Amino acid sequence: MKQVAPEIVSLLYRLEKRSMSLRQLVQETTVGSNFPIQAIVQTFAHYGYVYLVYDSSDVSVRMTQKGRQLLRKAL
Repeated sequence: MKQVAPEIVSLLYRLEKRSMSLRQLVQETTVGSNFPIQAIVQTFAHYGYVYLVYDSSDVSVRMTQKGRQLLRKAL
């Protein structure tokens, strides 16, 4: 398996613990880093690792079973 960036593994680990709003995820993850979280979340959603739940004020990000399998492979 290719080498996975620690930031991506950290993102998947946070999402496995609980679903988060996209805004909260960006705030927590971008501390000390300029990692493009929104683009990564969109890519994860495209490939089925997460799904997005649209609310009137924000978007919630939740991990799928396929995303959990990816996290286990990365660890």
